[in-house]
Amino acid sequence: MSIAGLTLARMIKRENTSIRKVRCPMALLSGGGKLSGKSQSIVTTRRPKTRESGFGVKAGNTGGLYKIDKSVSAYELSPDHPVRITFSIPQDIDIFSGFGLWYAVDTNEPSEIKVRQIAGEKHRLTNKLFERPNWSKLGSMWLGDSELPSEVTFEFTTIATTRFYVYQALAGTVSEPQLDIAPPALKKNMYTFAPEALFILEEGTIKIEGKEITSTKEITLKNCNRCGRYLPINTANERQHLSFSNHCTAAHKVPCQHTTFSKLKKPGESEPSLILRNGFQLECRFCKKFRVNAALNPQRTVGQMREDGQRRRAIELLVNKAIGRSPVVQYRKEHDGRELSDDIWEKFDKKCFKCKTPLKLNQVNLDHTRPLSLLWPLDSTATALCKDCNTDKRAKMPSEFYTENELQELAYITGLSLEELKSGHPNVEVLDLLWRRREWIFSVFFEDPNFAKIHQGKDTRHLIVKALDKASQRAPEEQRYSFTEAYAAFLRNKN
Repeated sequence: MSIAGLTLARMIKRENTSIRKVRCPMALLSGGGKLSGKSQSIVTTRRPKTRESGFGVKAGNTGGLYKIDKSVSAYELSPDHPVRITFSIPQDIDIFSGFGLWYAVDTNEPSEIKVRQIAGEKHRLTNKLFERPNWSKLGSMWLGDSELPSEVTFEFTTIATTRFYVYQALAGTVSEPQLDIAPPALKKNMYTFAPEALFILEEGTIKIEGKEITSTKEITLKNCNRCGRYLPINTANERQHLSFSNHCTAAHKVPCQHTTFSKLKKPGESEPSLILRNGFQLECRFCKKFRVNAALNPQRTVGQMREDGQRRRAIELLVNKAIGRSPVVQYRKEHDGRELSDDIWEKFDKKCFKCKTPLKLNQVNLDHTRPLSLLWPLDSTATALCKDCNTDKRAKMPSEFYTENELQELAYITGLSLEELKSGHPNVEVLDLLWRRREWIFSVFFEDPNFAKIHQGKDTRHLIVKALDKASQRAPEEQRYSFTEAYAAFLRNKN
């Protein structure tokens, strides 16, 4: 049992079923990129420095270290042998409480596994279930309104026999200095940070019921340069992140070349022994929010906060103008006044396609399926997702977010082919149209007051041009264009 501070209170074996009770450790495991190169004609200058960095780095922690650990227990998971986990969680008024679990299921198809809460009070839940060899996580965190303890039980079931591994289970009240003093606005949706934000103060207990087997599974832990903890990461598919966000995700930035982010060493090693494709941030997700961004965001200007929104809106307008219509309006005209959102909601059985959570109409998020950043419009091929899954998907292509079985189901529902869903290419028809209409973009579209602005030394029009170049770089070689060079030539001729 290599997990830090984890002790087994007792193990009771009855027939082929074991019940394992676990006490929580007091602290958890203690211890769209920019284009490379610069145009010679257009210099997209960095904005002037407006903010100071967040709280200091913990001494001796670079964020570039890793360790290999192993699961602490394993269970047979079969149609006849579910795994049940009960978290007993102390609570207090206006104090955070939570529970969490890092686990792995030895299957290539996560849709075969069902996770249900079968007892206890319902809390908003994080459940990221990934295919092997990746690890998964489950957890929640909330602000208490009672001094009475809470107990919740989850049941894991499957349609095919497999193995279920546990790395660490946690339950208890949560206290961390930066969390305790953070303003209320930063403490919303803390369940999305479980289990990595579970700095346990008063420990609860965890009981695991299942058919225990003799088996182990390795897990990779990465060091956070702020809190100093070693926390789980997935290295087989780095985009399925657990405790750290990725560093490089844009196609032209992969593989990540930033040494400390993507080339990790074991403690004591002089040379990196783990080379990552996307790399991870130096700070864990909790520290990124509360130790870095909490210090930076209050100094963030209105112009900076609007920048991404303006760029996204500009791309959406360009796509709609390129195809000569608004797909949402066109859908309404072609379907007797019905709304696209209503029909997509019903098409996906009023559920989130990814996590299968039932959704009310006002809860559904329409995902482009193929991302807007690659010039795909929001049309009848859209996917119904919940808010959390939509946030997780972001600008990922379907093949980067869904399993093979999910892609097949998505192809059936949306009418897109598997080849289309797996392709990483942009919408080349729209790309070609925009290239042919580049003079109109530069001379007419860019005259819109919303885009003809400069915020903190950054020209919004240059950001739009760079976004088009990013999409173009993912096209087949014969359809790659340089909007940056074309815009530079336009400005020279104009002047």
